[in-house]
Amino acid sequence: MYRKRVLVIFAILLIMLEVSACANPAHKLEVLYEVEQLEGGTAITRELMLKMAKGMEFRLVGAGVSKPNIRLVDSNKIRLKLSDASNEEELREMLMEPFYITFRGPDGTIEMDSSDLKRNGASLMSNMEMEQSLVINLKDKNKLEAITTRLVGQYMTIYLGDMKLSEASINQPISDDDFQISGNYTPAEWYEFEDMINLGTLPFKLTEIPENR
Repeated sequence: MYRKRVLVIFAILLIMLEVSACANPAHKLEVLYEVEQLEGGTAITRELMLKMAKGMEFRLVGAGVSKPNIRLVDSNKIRLKLSDASNEEELREMLMEPFYITFRGPDGTIEMDSSDLKRNGASLMSNMEMEQSLVINLKDKNKLEAITTRLVGQYMTIYLGDMKLSEASINQPISDDDFQISGNYTPAEWYEFEDMINLGTLPFKLTEIPENR
């Protein structure tokens, strides 16, 4: 009698698990993207493709996606596979937005954006103590001086789209055409920061393409 009860309970549990799996199935996603130029003058290289793939991963992980499967296909295509994408539409819209950098003041006002940066103008440097920092080059030093003079003692927050990258304090006016960001980041975080800034200066976007193309 006891064994029959155990078997009945076990059978009920199996049915409940099957019903739960059917009610909440994992929503898989597989999309093929093509890297397209927004303007001419920059070739699509393997290095660029790797940066685009890294930018996709950065956005997806920031959106809560665990271990996205991203693979380069041909010379200008990237395949994305997700084992669970319950918010599929939001993710697809996010990935097709250009990689756009903004520098926002304390009140959220956009003070500078990607168009103010020199292409591939972010680079890492180390001091004598081997402490790393990021140097960002701009096109117009007069604009940078005016902004930093007005915001001395305050800060600007750097965003990639709607994702926060860093917050930089402004200690004094900057009269050069570049500025330096320091902070307590790991080497991997510094390299990622550099890549995301440089990606935001490149005129490329991702476009979904049909599988039979």
